[in-house]
Amino acid sequence: MNIKGKVGGGRLSAVLFVMAPLAIALGGCGEEPGAGESAGAPSQVTVERSGLSTIGGGTWEYNVNGTNGVWLAPSFRTTCFLTSVGGRFAGTGEWVQVSIESGSWVLRGSTGQGTDLFATASCIGVERSSSGTWTSSGARFPAPRVKLQHGGSCFATVVQGQFISTSDSLLTSQDSNGDWWVGGASSQIGNRITATCINDPSITQLSTTTTWAAAPWSTRLIGDPSRIRLCYLQGIRGPFFSPNESVTLTHGPTSYYWYMSGASSVGNIGSTAGCLEGP
Repeated sequence: MNIKGKVGGGRLSAVLFVMAPLAIALGGCGEEPGAGESAGAPSQVTVERSGLSTIGGGTWEYNVNGTNGVWLAPSFRTTCFLTSVGGRFAGTGEWVQVSIESGSWVLRGSTGQGTDLFATASCIGVERSSSGTWTSSGARFPAPRVKLQHGGSCFATVVQGQFISTSDSLLTSQDSNGDWWVGGASSQIGNRITATCINDPSITQLSTTTTWAAAPWSTRLIGDPSRIRLCYLQGIRGPFFSPNESVTLTHGPTSYYWYMSGASSVGNIGSTAGCLEGP
């Protein structure tokens, strides 16, 4: 069974234990998203559901896991989502995803570049309500964004494609009417984002989102630090040229605050994140 039940020993394992991816590809020829052996949860694992408390998560790294998936949590009344993404996205062969396989949430990815690609994910004990996918169709005939649902919250769960400039972006967002959408912008064909949503009236979606642009400092996510229980990726923008590019959400071990940061060898990468409040 090609599923890891715990976080590997790679560079992002410390990040995760804060508890806190298509037509013409210029590079990359990896497996299609969703490929790989099915996964089952370890039989001894019991998940106690407690709203916005993080109940599972993990780190996937190509250099550590290859295309093997990393087990996150049982899928029953649980939702998992991406919290960090990094590496060289040079074509549709490059992707990272959180998906359900044989009753479990699994984090995995693939790359045709033979270079490092990684992602982290977290899970909460809240039932998912909807999901949707947007795929870019090039600059001449741009694809319209896809509506997900009204209210609730939506998270990025798949990122795939070629990110060569700041015009290459993927985003899940909520409009002023409370409707959630998934979309993006790109001159490339086949860049893709999938979002998964929840709709629990006891959970409050903060009205503000935070955007981080490549900089040598972290951005503190906005909100009441005593009530923020969870922050998540809503989108990214390129260029992701090398293993040095990354966007990351972390939660300080001695602070309530969530932070968004990253790294870049070329500059001009960015990310958008949202936060949830709950009891």
